[in-house]
Amino acid sequence: MLHKAESLNSTITELQRCDFSNIDRSSAELWITSVCVKKGLDKRETRCAIEHLLPAKKMPKFIVMGHKQHGKDSFCEYLRDNYGVTFASSSYTALEVFLFESIKGQFGYKTIDEAYEDRDNHRELYFNKISKFNEDNGLDTLGKIIFKNKDGYCGIRNRKEFVALKNANEFNISIWIDASERLEPENGSSNELTKNDADIVITNNTTRKDFQEKIERFYHLFAK
Repeated sequence: MLHKAESLNSTITELQRCDFSNIDRSSAELWITSVCVKKGLDKRETRCAIEHLLPAKKMPKFIVMGHKQHGKDSFCEYLRDNYGVTFASSSYTALEVFLFESIKGQFGYKTIDEAYEDRDNHRELYFNKISKFNEDNGLDTLGKIIFKNKDGYCGIRNRKEFVALKNANEFNISIWIDASERLEPENGSSNELTKNDADIVITNNTTRKDFQEKIERFYHLFAK
């Protein structure tokens, strides 16, 4: 046991000389893991080394807005996969809380995941149902449900809901994802918000690599 502890400590000391600030977390974890394997460390020890060398930062509460298919989910998923940032989408949360039971018979859905995958075909329906739910229960209700356990709210579209959450200080920063140079916007019947409502606009008009580099810069600027 003493030898194992010494091996872990010496590996961490060796890796502390490395600069991981210029690469994303997943790449850094792969590098640390490869070194730990070569040193004969097991999975628990490797995880201990990763947590010591790459301490998790905390993201402020955030809202991600934008038109359909412009990259909102990709933005949140990248933060989740690389930095452990948590988020929930408005559509999926609505399905979990109230919406699935009211539409599953109409469209023949068997599961929430099946309904969620088909949401692009019913954007206006989702917008109206979520708006009605918030009007009946408090304009910030769905957002408060999300922010109770998550860092981010992905896909807000109703202006009254956005203003209510902002006034209640439920989030710290709002981000608009903009791919308008290559994709059409939604019409106003399913999205009332614009990039002028956001604190930050992140464009997604070129390559995936370029978009991911922008997400990296965002994370390192705001995560503490």
